[in-house]
Amino acid sequence: MRIPTPTILLTITALLGLLTTPPALAQARQDIAGNYNEAPVAGPIEAPATHAAPQYPAKPIDRTEHQAFHQALDLEPLAALAVFDDGRVKTLDTLAREHVARFNGRTHLRDIVAVDAKLPPGQRQIYKYDHLFAFFDVAFRDPTHHDSYLHSKPLVYVESLPLRRQLIAHLPPEEQELWKVRGRLSPAMLLSPQVLANLRSETGDLREANAKGEVWLAYTAMRDTAQRFNLVSPPEGSETWAHIESLTDVTLPNGDSNQLPAVFSAANSDAAVKAAGAFFALRDAWLASDATAVNAAAAELAAALPLINPETYPEQTRRSVEVMYNRTGRYAMGWLLFAGAAVCMILAASTGRRLAIGFGVALLGLGMLTQLAGLLTRSVISGRWPIHNQYESFM
Repeated sequence: MRIPTPTILLTITALLGLLTTPPALAQARQDIAGNYNEAPVAGPIEAPATHAAPQYPAKPIDRTEHQAFHQALDLEPLAALAVFDDGRVKTLDTLAREHVARFNGRTHLRDIVAVDAKLPPGQRQIYKYDHLFAFFDVAFRDPTHHDSYLHSKPLVYVESLPLRRQLIAHLPPEEQELWKVRGRLSPAMLLSPQVLANLRSETGDLREANAKGEVWLAYTAMRDTAQRFNLVSPPEGSETWAHIESLTDVTLPNGDSNQLPAVFSAANSDAAVKAAGAFFALRDAWLASDATAVNAAAAELAAALPLINPETYPEQTRRSVEVMYNRTGRYAMGWLLFAGAAVCMILAASTGRRLAIGFGVALLGLGMLTQLAGLLTRSVISGRWPIHNQYESFM
């Protein structure tokens, strides 16, 4: 049977689309994982000393209360807020995805569903915390603190299986198997004397040394999460964004005047006072697991921050597009459409059925439109046509 030339060409086009989309997905994963170009260097794991430890509630939260708190929250107003991180302005939604993946290896955190906690491991269901909740939870609860709910949770990704086995060798056999499968260790384990001694020991094995360096980088990223809140846009003529806690120096509501930071003008001090009050109210309500108060503070913070220096704050449209870009899987949908088109065109080439050709052409067209939409979205987010590096030119 002679295969029509158009069918062959369409099949090749679908296969090319299928093969060229993975680099886009790899770039998306690179964006999420962060831009750590420096070689990992192992260092001492210590408790953070750069920001004040939060005040924990007298009664620690349990798994049931923690999951109920997560379900009651509405963090949507915070997703499109602008933040400066890793040398560029991005949305808080993007930062949360990148940062959680940086120390956890995934963009979300996992735990056991509360009602399944007493079941054997193989029968337990997994409870997922979204990236925004995970980011704020780690920032506010400080997992390095021994009273924190997160202190004993599997947060820090240890990719190297041989190193993971070394770090859990002191545990009972049944616990070793559990932590080995999780792939992540808790801050409590990393701060234990046995694990610290292992991570600080010198080794002649380059792979092991690099694996230890990666654990150190992941732990450091988790530990320093609270330092990522560079949410205050600069005044006109400046490019320096400020941490939200710098607003503690503004004129207070009771009339006491402190020196205003250089990141905003006195004319916008009302917005700065509201933003600072909302942020600290958000943190305190979070630690008290008061979902209603958190939701109210989140809405107030989202309204106040763009008003501090509105002339330099990114426009709402651009920020909303970036959030949408994140949530639509970036280029994953295009890959799926090209895969479907390739399957249909191969079937069409082998059977000659017009229906398969029709489906293949339709899926191929949708895949191309999806990729084009992705490129246009990237251009809106970056503020330029996306042809400025090897990856974008390849796309």
